[in-house]
Amino acid sequence: MAAAVTFAAPALPSLHSSSCSLPPLTHRSLSFVAFTSPAITKLSSHRSSRRFSSAPSTSVFSIKAAAAAADKKRVLVVNTNSGGHAVIGFYFAQQLLSSGHEVTVLTVGDESSDKMKKPPFTRFSELVSAGGKTVWGNPAQVGDIVGTAKFDVVLDNNGKDLDTVKPVADWAISAGVEQFLFISSAGIYKPLDEIPHVEGDLVKDDAGHVLVEKYMAGLSFSSWAVFRPQYMIGSGNNKDCEEWFFDRIVRDRPVPIPGSGMQLTNISHVRDLSSMLSLAVENSAAANGKIFNCVSDRAVTFDGLAKLCAQAAGRELKVIHYDPKAVGIDAKKAFPFRNMHFYAEPRAAKEIMGWTSTTNLPEDLKERFDEYVKIGRDKKPMQFDIDDKILESLKVAISSLDEYFDFLWNVNSSFISHDKGSRFFAQEVMGRDSKPKDSGGKGKGKQAAASDENASKGKAKGGKSSDGLARHILCEKQGKINEAYKKLQDGWLSNGDKVATEYSECPSGKKGGDLGWFPRGKMAGPFQDVAFSTLVGATSAPFKSTSVQI
Repeated sequence: MAAAVTFAAPALPSLHSSSCSLPPLTHRSLSFVAFTSPAITKLSSHRSSRRFSSAPSTSVFSIKAAAAAADKKRVLVVNTNSGGHAVIGFYFAQQLLSSGHEVTVLTVGDESSDKMKKPPFTRFSELVSAGGKTVWGNPAQVGDIVGTAKFDVVLDNNGKDLDTVKPVADWAISAGVEQFLFISSAGIYKPLDEIPHVEGDLVKDDAGHVLVEKYMAGLSFSSWAVFRPQYMIGSGNNKDCEEWFFDRIVRDRPVPIPGSGMQLTNISHVRDLSSMLSLAVENSAAANGKIFNCVSDRAVTFDGLAKLCAQAAGRELKVIHYDPKAVGIDAKKAFPFRNMHFYAEPRAAKEIMGWTSTTNLPEDLKERFDEYVKIGRDKKPMQFDIDDKILESLKVAISSLDEYFDFLWNVNSSFISHDKGSRFFAQEVMGRDSKPKDSGGKGKGKQAAASDENASKGKAKGGKSSDGLARHILCEKQGKINEAYKKLQDGWLSNGDKVATEYSECPSGKKGGDLGWFPRGKMAGPFQDVAFSTLVGATSAPFKSTSVQI
């Protein structure tokens, strides 16, 4: 079997996947990838053997409703005062208290600082009411801060490098602490061709978190464990994630997403992270020496996340896709997620501790949007300078919704999409026949004429409502098609023709993969299904095809 990537754009072979192509999402119905082909199934089996093996069934546990007196633990949580991780310490402390453990939270900095006026710190009174203690200071001086208090467990939810964590870990050893837990990061994994990341995958040896993990392994704790979270959602999270989408959706602005929008990521509710940590406390022997991906068990696409955010807000979604390199902006500053496939799988927690995920993005996002409105962020004045630069580069006017849609009709910009229906240019149609509305003469200048002329050319070439126009890359080897697909993502707007010419083993590769117009029934089953289901301007994921009839 040959592997193929299909893209449905007449001039630009790798463009965008519009969010309007995504099916309606219901309860726990997200955009995710399931690998079912024999070749990939074989790879998955290989991954399992080389990375993480299943633990004996006797290692499966569950959290008790309340800790028995003999199992009651004294826990110190060293908590950061910024970023998304701060909420982990709060939820962890909350869950331990509800299970009958004693908890002290040491937060970096001063209690009177401005940072403490934001969540989750504004909710620390809930911990105190539940019997917990809260203190502030420099973790490097933890011994002076806690005095003669004794602890069985220490969680470092603050340090990102050895210089910061070492004083806490060394004090814990000298104080007789039995278990040491460290919040690391899934960001330390090296990019791989095989996804998702599982425990045992290669990591960046020079990363600060990695140096901490190695140091911990050499200490004499009775039990230690490392947790690698990714992106989080939950009340009290003070790092923008879903809020970034809400900010644009409620203001009727296009949501600019880099690349195709089909990049996969992982978002976990913080309650899942805290439940995993609590299991490690309850079952320290099972968790000893283990590394856990502290994530949910599902992935979501960028476009899928945008759609879910719009559904949670009850608003219409408008998405544009762009190439950061072509626009000349840093995607890290323009978008809250890594512009790549990046997600991990919680295999170790499931197999060793019997952990299960409760993250439900559609419902969790509704909760977050209610909180978003409650704090008045939907009414807060905001600047969108980077967004405006992207829109200016794409020549998108957004003075009003009607003008925005009219502009889409009058400018031949195949990398612009919206969730309004199938209003695409005739020469770009894949099994659709859409015509612009009668604007009463509005916009009948050069841009409109160019659009009409291009549409006429498309029909002259044989483009009908049932015809498709696509480019593709055909490779015999899975590894080769994966490499081509990655290059399309890295430079999808400018290198599509070159990638097809370089990688495709089909004669059409000499023409940049252009197959021209073809009717339904012309191509083999899998190829035809993907070609006519892929949105105009979008790039499909690699798929298996028995043959391609040209």
